[in-house]
Amino acid sequence: MFEPAQLRSFLAVADTLSFTKAAERLGLAQPTISQHIRKLEAAAKRSLITRDTRDVRLTDNGDAMAGFARNILSAHDAAARYFSGSAMRGRLRFGTADDLAITGLPRILREFRQIYPQINLELDCGAERSAVPQAQRRPAGPGVREMGGRGQGRHRGPA
Repeated sequence: MFEPAQLRSFLAVADTLSFTKAAERLGLAQPTISQHIRKLEAAAKRSLITRDTRDVRLTDNGDAMAGFARNILSAHDAAARYFSGSAMRGRLRFGTADDLAITGLPRILREFRQIYPQINLELDCGAERSAVPQAQRRPAGPGVREMGGRGQGRHRGPA
C-alpha cells in the first residue's frame, strides 16, 4: 500500500520541511519528491503536507504518517537485511580467552549475528583450559553457548 521510496521522500520532507532539501538529501530531483508525496497522499486518501510558496508543514495526518513511515521503513529494512544476508545455516563453535570475550568480542558477535542470522553461535570462554578439546567432547544443541571461567560457574543459554 505504501511504497518505501514514497515513505522515504515523505520523511525527508517532514524532517527538512523543504522539497528542495529533501531532494538533495535523497539524491533525487525535486519533481520526483513532489510526485512521491502526491502518490503517498493518494494512497493514504488524506492530505499529509500543506505547502505554499514559502512554507511546508505537516498536517495532523502527516504527523501520524511520519510515525507510521518510520516504523514501516524500519521493518522493511530489517526484513531486507535478514533476507539479503547469507543463506548459510548451522552452528559455529569456538573458544576464546576471557580478556577477548569482554573487550572486542561482543561487538564482533553482534555484527556477525546481523549478517548471518541463521548461524547459531557457541562460545567457550576460559583462560586455563583449551577450548578445542572441550568443544569436541561436549555435545551441544543448536544455538547454545557456554560462558564462564576464572572461578565463575558455567552458564548455558541461547546465543
